[in-house]
Amino acid sequence: MQISINKTKLTAIIITVILMTSAFMLMTPQAQAVEYATPVSGPVPAGETPSVYVDTTAHLSFRPNPIGQDQIFLVNIWTTPATYSGRYHPDYKVTITKPSGQQHIVTLDSYDADATAWFEWIADEVGEWTIRFDFQGTFFPEGYYQGIGFFGGGDTYLDSAYYRPSTSGDWKLTVQEDMVYSWPEPGITDDYWTRPVQVEHRD
Repeated sequence: MQISINKTKLTAIIITVILMTSAFMLMTPQAQAVEYATPVSGPVPAGETPSVYVDTTAHLSFRPNPIGQDQIFLVNIWTTPATYSGRYHPDYKVTITKPSGQQHIVTLDSYDADATAWFEWIADEVGEWTIRFDFQGTFFPEGYYQGIGFFGGGDTYLDSAYYRPSTSGDWKLTVQEDMVYSWPEPGITDDYWTRPVQVEHRD
């Protein structure tokens, strides 16, 4: 008699577990493949009418300036306003013109959300360089965009938008023969240190 009761309890437990598992499976949404919208660089594609037009401002900075020959300088580019966390600008265009007239065109995508990008370049020719940043505009078709970051997770359906083109430049970079130190050293004092110690005294 005791054996049959244990079998009955065991059977009831197994059936309960199976029913609960089935219920959870029915309530859990099944993962579906989402096709994400892709931004398009340049003018608004033919036949498209954006829901929103956004005026932008292009920004370009580089340092150090002046710089010594064969040293590396840093170029930062960005546009404002920034985009949604799942959107980025493709094909940022930076034109670097050397004193000899030789041009180099660098294209790169912005980071998601903050619309920034950066790269490094070698100043291999003495003289006055010219640097220009052209944001060629971005059309975002309506559709799903994958949010990133701490607050931007998950897929979001967004209306279409067009970020209008803008330009920053032409800005001058001076390349000299002598090396330019990245951080000027103020020298060590011969006297006792006083408080507060200035942050310039790294050495």
